[in-house]
Amino acid sequence: MENVGLKWYKCDFHLHTMNSRCYKNKEIDTVNEWIDEVKNKGLKCIAVTDHNDYRKIDEIKKLGEENNIVVFPGVELSCDSSKIHVLVLFDIDCDGNNVQEFLNQLKIFKDNLGDSGHTADGDIFHACETAQLKGALVIPAHIDEFSGLSDMSYDNICKLLDRRYINAVQVVNDDIWESYANEGITMISQKLTEKYGTQISEEQAKKWYKVYEIAKNRDIPMLRFSDNPFSDKSSEHGLWGIGKSYTWLKMSQTPKLESVRQALISYDMRVKKDVECSNIPDNQPDMIIRKIQISDCILNEKEDIQISFNPQMNTIIGGRGSGKSSIIRTIAGAMNSFSGENLNIISEEQKNFYKENGKSKSSGTRKGIFKRTSQVSVFIERLSDLYKIEVTNIKGMENQTRKLFKYIDGDWNVIEDEHFLDLFKAQIFTQKQIYELAMDSNSLMAIIDADIKELPQCLSEKDAALNNLVSKALEISNSKRVILDKPRLETELLDIESQISKYEKSGISDTLKEKQLFDDQEKALLSYIDRKKNKIDEIKKYLDEVVIEYDDVTDPEIKSLLEEDLNEFKVDIKRLSQFSNEMLLKNDKLFEKIDNTEWKKKRIAIQNKYVSVMQNLQDNGLDTVKLDTLIEQRNNKKEEIDKILNKEKELCKLEAEYESLENVYRNKVDIIYKLRNDFIQEVIGNDKNIKFQLVKNRNRNSFINTLKAIMQKEIPSVDDDINELADLYFKKGDGIEKYKKMLISIRNKEDQKSLNKKTRDIITSIAEDSFARMIAFIPDDDLSVSYRPEKAKKFIPLSNASAGQKTTTILTFLLAYGNQPLLLDQPEDDLDNRLVYDLIVARLKIAKSKRQIIVVTHNANIPVNGDSEYIISMDSETDIIQVNQTGTMDDESIRQEICDVMEGTKDAFEMRAKKYHFHIKE
Repeated sequence: MENVGLKWYKCDFHLHTMNSRCYKNKEIDTVNEWIDEVKNKGLKCIAVTDHNDYRKIDEIKKLGEENNIVVFPGVELSCDSSKIHVLVLFDIDCDGNNVQEFLNQLKIFKDNLGDSGHTADGDIFHACETAQLKGALVIPAHIDEFSGLSDMSYDNICKLLDRRYINAVQVVNDDIWESYANEGITMISQKLTEKYGTQISEEQAKKWYKVYEIAKNRDIPMLRFSDNPFSDKSSEHGLWGIGKSYTWLKMSQTPKLESVRQALISYDMRVKKDVECSNIPDNQPDMIIRKIQISDCILNEKEDIQISFNPQMNTIIGGRGSGKSSIIRTIAGAMNSFSGENLNIISEEQKNFYKENGKSKSSGTRKGIFKRTSQVSVFIERLSDLYKIEVTNIKGMENQTRKLFKYIDGDWNVIEDEHFLDLFKAQIFTQKQIYELAMDSNSLMAIIDADIKELPQCLSEKDAALNNLVSKALEISNSKRVILDKPRLETELLDIESQISKYEKSGISDTLKEKQLFDDQEKALLSYIDRKKNKIDEIKKYLDEVVIEYDDVTDPEIKSLLEEDLNEFKVDIKRLSQFSNEMLLKNDKLFEKIDNTEWKKKRIAIQNKYVSVMQNLQDNGLDTVKLDTLIEQRNNKKEEIDKILNKEKELCKLEAEYESLENVYRNKVDIIYKLRNDFIQEVIGNDKNIKFQLVKNRNRNSFINTLKAIMQKEIPSVDDDINELADLYFKKGDGIEKYKKMLISIRNKEDQKSLNKKTRDIITSIAEDSFARMIAFIPDDDLSVSYRPEKAKKFIPLSNASAGQKTTTILTFLLAYGNQPLLLDQPEDDLDNRLVYDLIVARLKIAKSKRQIIVVTHNANIPVNGDSEYIISMDSETDIIQVNQTGTMDDESIRQEICDVMEGTKDAFEMRAKKYHFHIKE
């Protein structure tokens, strides 16, 4: 799609043809060759400026039209006795006759045409005033070299460099002058001598630089043109030098002299010299909204609403009720980019607008702009490809059919992957949303988070780290619960040992000890063999599950190599499986080896001895069954105590692991803080009037909401206690430790005074994992925003700022970053004009060079001083949505529309200027 509105043109407004007497090959070169060289250099806009001549203008203009090149008629005047050169440019609807008439006024006639040595009648000021009266633009030529302004007196230079006489200046050596302060005049003189091939004295260099310095200090627009030299270092003209130097000018689709004039007025945004930018300035954003088309809706039933947009800044203007905001709201719904869901009133307004027309159940009034047959199409260019989002069956924001198409080889092809639609998003904010963001730092933080690409993964990792920490806390809690049984088990073991001692007095003591020793050893042997078998089984299971293949390759040599290696690998796996079977056999044979040991013989002997002794005891009337039971109980108690001893050892390990996991969790929290803080500093860090400060882990709302989610109770007294816990937690010093200590004490029922009883009951009864989370979690970061009014010394918190200051602060932030299209609906409603001009317009100028902006506004500062690339004026005189005018500040009709709609007509504007005693001059 062709760009609407302003676009960049590569311009050379100082070009000589064969009619200049100092043109080298005037008898050889042709105008066709001349215009071909203009095309070859990529020039789109030129001026014919022969020395005191007009005769080639009409011929070049005709060739320019044939080759789609804009040609301004012009002339290079020689003025004053010093023969100072001045470029004079006329509008494109002028021709050679207009320039001839101008030259005749300055008494330059037939015999003097093409002669740079002949000077215009009167002084240079007279020549400039005469040109201005003709509606021409005046640009002193090459002011910082030969035939420039340096031969004039200082007072006359200062007088001439006034926008009353001139519109801009042509500079030649600005790249050299920029290093003047660092290199010194001697080095500068050497550079100029080398450039011109003739000696340039230090005195001459100083004079040239002085003119440049005065022009720069006066903010005169500086332009670079070629003066098409015949060759390097040549003072004659020719084809070779066409377009060697040039200037980019941002102008309307059909540039006229007013386009150049407007570009020079806003030169900070619409003028780029070749030394600043060799290619087209302002790279096009990755995604731009090209056009919206709304068909068969309540707003306009007879004709489609179609509005195109420029890749940079678009301004939609119009009177109250002209439907400006409807365009923004429709795009928001169609692109599924409405971001005010958490703001109830704003969300309700959007939903009542963007839905099928019908009566509201609550109010009984009809709402919604769509019919069953309505359709919205949003045309979007993304990474140089054209797409279309087509929306039908619009019942509401969440109930509509959205399809995505891609333009391929002249046809629209549907994209079946529904997730691809998620790539087509815009940022859309109304003034109310912006104000609410200023009131709620959490909402603003959500916007920041959405634009940090790495953040979703980091947030997920943080949650996982907290879950791991909570799981480890449960392991510790379970271990501690088991360990609590140790004193009881030790007491019970002593009692059992005491009962067994009665039997030991009967002579069984030594035999019993020997048997116990062998029982323990046998137990250790069996445990070892069993654990070893389990490990071998694990190895076998793993080997059975090993499967590996290689991806298909086309090269036969590589394929053969991979096939051979894979076969060898499978053989190795098979060998390992066989080896694991052998390991199992060896493990089983260990039983045989044990049976053949002396130990086994002793084991059998002591067992037999034990049976014999037990039989004797039984013969003497003692209950040996009870002894067996006691011995079994003793063994079981010892096992339980051994487990507890292992748990005690394990507890130290678990606590060390908990500490390690806590460090991992804190590290994830630190990474998130750093990502956010780096993003904020990059976006807004150098702003002198706005301060965004991220306070680490101090978000009180985050703390309160987390505790509420854990405790799951909506009770006023509990809410009060949660706030009390927040006060304790965020208390400077040891607040966090006191918070944890209180919770643990309440959990253990040691603290029966702190907090309300209902809250204490909740803390003592909630699940172990929930309590562990209460102890372990870290609150989110808090965003502190402050604003410094103009000329004030201190920043004030945003909570204490005025509504306008709040809106300005947040809007400044929103404009400072991002690459998605940004749509703003009347963002200036709370702002005074000074804030709009000083801060918002300045930010808009920066933002529009990186992303597309579409703004609905009533404030003339935005389209005029923001120099909007495209202006859409809505018709205020109809009941339907209708575009009245589209264009740029280059167009007289658009300037008139802005003046009528936003300034209250020209008469009102001029009356205000008179009241203020403003005498405006250019």
